[in-house]
Amino acid sequence: MPQAHRQVAIAPRPAGITPIAPLQPKKRRASKPKVRTGCVSCKIRRVKCDEQKPTCERCSKDGFSCDGYGGHPHGTSTVKATMPRWPRPHWRNPHPSRLIRQDDAQYFDFFRGQLVYELSGYSHSEFWLRIVPCESTLDKCALESVLAIGALSTAIRLAPHLSAQSTRRPSALHPWSAIVMANVHHEAAVRHYIKALALFRSRLEAEMNKASPRSLLIVSLLLITFELLQGDMKSADSLITRSINLLKHTLKLHRQEGLAQQVQTPRSSEDDLEDMEHLLPLISIMGGYTPFLLSQSSNIQLWDTTCGRVLPNCGQPSISKLDIQWNKFHARAVAFIGVTMKFQTLPLPQQRDTEEQRNLILAQLRVWQIELDSWCGERTCDEPSRVRTLQIMQIQRQTLLICISCCLDATDMMYDDFEAEFDILLARCVEYLRESRPTYLFTLSTSILSALLVVVNRCRVHNIRMTAAGIIRQIQWREGAWEPALMLNGKLAGVLMEERSRDKDGLISSDCRWFWAATEWEAERKQLVATYVRAVPDDYGQPVNKTLVLDPDKVLDVCSAIGCRVDHNIEHLDLLLGKR
Repeated sequence: MPQAHRQVAIAPRPAGITPIAPLQPKKRRASKPKVRTGCVSCKIRRVKCDEQKPTCERCSKDGFSCDGYGGHPHGTSTVKATMPRWPRPHWRNPHPSRLIRQDDAQYFDFFRGQLVYELSGYSHSEFWLRIVPCESTLDKCALESVLAIGALSTAIRLAPHLSAQSTRRPSALHPWSAIVMANVHHEAAVRHYIKALALFRSRLEAEMNKASPRSLLIVSLLLITFELLQGDMKSADSLITRSINLLKHTLKLHRQEGLAQQVQTPRSSEDDLEDMEHLLPLISIMGGYTPFLLSQSSNIQLWDTTCGRVLPNCGQPSISKLDIQWNKFHARAVAFIGVTMKFQTLPLPQQRDTEEQRNLILAQLRVWQIELDSWCGERTCDEPSRVRTLQIMQIQRQTLLICISCCLDATDMMYDDFEAEFDILLARCVEYLRESRPTYLFTLSTSILSALLVVVNRCRVHNIRMTAAGIIRQIQWREGAWEPALMLNGKLAGVLMEERSRDKDGLISSDCRWFWAATEWEAERKQLVATYVRAVPDDYGQPVNKTLVLDPDKVLDVCSAIGCRVDHNIEHLDLLLGKR
């Protein structure tokens, strides 16, 4: 066996990285018959199951959802019987450490020991906590992608310490690239990413008709994560669109292809593809609400917004299953909000259909509220991940309630009737941040930041919207394509125009309400050119636009500009957000 592929111990971890237990040399175990009666989750993870009923303690202790003891009726099912029935890659190995160089082992350990929790973000995610680590032991393309993300995350954390000159953390305005390397970890990240791309392309060329949709989806999400993490929004935008086209026959949320595929290809109950296929549409939909993923704002028309059949199952066995079901509903509802932006241009029959669909979604939100209240009241648990997951669902439900209720109002005045709802939403966000204290730098979850920006943009009560802006100023992490400083700066320019136009009664009329519509970054001048559209058109029905030049490194001080002397900062919240 070549020297580069010998099994090695994990190299010492750089300063600032949470230490993970090193991989130990492989030991030869005593010859005993294999136990084949463990739970499905332990079999997939290849760990010893304690076989407790109804769910094993091993899964509960490790933070995984125990999938029970289903399988062959005589209790002799194997791991292969529980895996998805799509064709799997030919490259297999019981543990990836045998093919990891000594210098790269730290990235894999960092990914599985810490990044899976950060990428999961605000709630428990089976995709990051279980599916991706398992897939990386079976698929070399997935493994290279995991190593690339682990190395890039290490490079970002250590950039101020290891770089010859001051290096910014990557962002949409200052992305990292292969042209200028920040440090040796960045070089390793690019090397693994290039390998992952090459393997992915060769797989598509050689096995396009035989390739597993499950594997294609997993690798696509990993590659998209890498591009978003390094701030290359153009490449991320292209990858998202290509992935949608590649997997449109698999994604149930796809408006044109989802139904036909469901009829043609029935899926087995063991296939977890259905539990993660909403992730790609959700990234696309939420990215469409930012000025950085330009193609996704038009791709929002691709998604099925029918929510009639997406009801909570009151007999959900676990919080992770409830979370998956909620995310499917959430994706459709958010896509519906995007589609209604052209409501006034629709023919009258389509407007009526849209209104009926809006009312149906609101009815669904009431059903979800009953279910979530039941979980919060009757199924309280000391497990932090469950509490956080329920809190995020409540925040997203409150955000949807406000936006769905008002999305068909062309004047944007209806939001003024939801002051109490905005106040509740802000209080929920503050409660979550104080209890969870996030410390990560990047996550794919889009919940807290998007909810707070809705308050800043749509709530015209000055104290409420500026308190939300004060919280966003303290947020240190990015949510996919949502960057706190950039997004807040763009929103506040529109807020400042509105605040200056208040009448003597403190009201903002419909012809003085603005929305951030587009952005152009002039790198040489270091200027952000933002375009804003007025809520109501002119007398001839034409949109009214205004262009402003913003300083991306300076957040607008709205209160000082209008003479407000109230301190809108939440006391001691900066200490609770894990500021470093």
